[in-house]
Parts: sequence; C-alpha cells; structure tokens
Amino acid sequence: MKHTHWAHEFEWRVITYRRPGEAGLYSDYGFHPWELPAIYFGSRITDEDSRGLTSLLTHGFQHVRILKAVENQKELKITFEPMELHAKRAP
Repeated sequence: MKHTHWAHEFEWRVITYRRPGEAGLYSDYGFHPWELPAIYFGSRITDEDSRGLTSLLTHGFQHVRILKAVENQKELKITFEPMELHAKRAP
C-alpha cells in the first residue's frame, strides 16, 4: 500500500487473490485505453524490458506518454523525461 504522502500522484495498484479457474502468478484486467495516460519506467530499466513493454502499446494506446526516471545524484532528485521508443507502436 502506498503512503498517503504520495496521494497527489493518483496512482492505482490492484492487488487481488487468484480468481476461480485461473492459473499462474498474475491476471489481466480489462480497462479502457484512455484510463492509461502514461507509463513511468524506472531509471534502471533495461533496453530489452522497455522494448518489450512499449511493444504492447498497440491499437488505442497511441496517446500514452512514455517517461523514464533520470537520477540526479548531485541534487539528490529524480526527474522524468520523455523516453525514445525502441519499438514502433501500431497506428
């Protein structure tokens, strides 16, 4: 659970038990594409992982902004900058 100090981020996390008839470690939940305005990657994401994840943004997700954390050790802060896409998204 996220601390209330971060409530201004309006982030949602879904945690649930496995539903009857499901197998595996995770489930997919349907949502409307416009419910996903942006994806924020951590500063240490690998190129392979970012390629794989951005390749999933197909039909209806062209509006999604992709941002990557950039660490500033000198100022001890993290900023998010638009990320160049490694994989083309479907139109």
